[in-house]
Amino acid sequence: MTIAFKIRLKGTRFYGKIALLTSDQDSVIKVFRLLRGEKNMQVHTGKCLCGDVTLQVMGEPVVQGNCHCTDCKKNTGAAFATILFFKDEQVSFLSGETSSFQYTADSGNKKTKEFCMKCGSLVYGINTGRPGIKSIYIGVLDDGSFASPQFNVYTSRILPFVIVDESLDNFEKGRQ
Repeated sequence: MTIAFKIRLKGTRFYGKIALLTSDQDSVIKVFRLLRGEKNMQVHTGKCLCGDVTLQVMGEPVVQGNCHCTDCKKNTGAAFATILFFKDEQVSFLSGETSSFQYTADSGNKKTKEFCMKCGSLVYGINTGRPGIKSIYIGVLDDGSFASPQFNVYTSRILPFVIVDESLDNFEKGRQ
């Protein structure tokens, strides 16, 4: 892959063109981050089950937690959802197309779930109660081991076999 782009080095009058020859997408991302002055920013990649929809998230999540509401159980097909909330500008979609489903949550907020058009994997969500934020479901990430949930919501709906970490902030319903 060859990527050409123009740059202006910060604090100089130098303008130039750089051609980058690489077959490694991560190398390209690292070069762009270095050119923008970003250092040690975590980049995490993810994809749907079939690999058609790919994404990356940069930096730390704004907040992260576990949701035990009925909607999240149905969306994920699991006992609860671990969700990482990133600002829109922290999330980049690299390939594939998603389809969406919109509904009204218990809170009254409109929620949109985006899923892969080919395999149906839930990729991310949008909530009108959190403008400018994308909800990234941990299962879509290639390596979610960096996550450290800070809370549990809808603990009133936890299934009997789920063990709750009492050291987290736990809310019977949503976070206030």
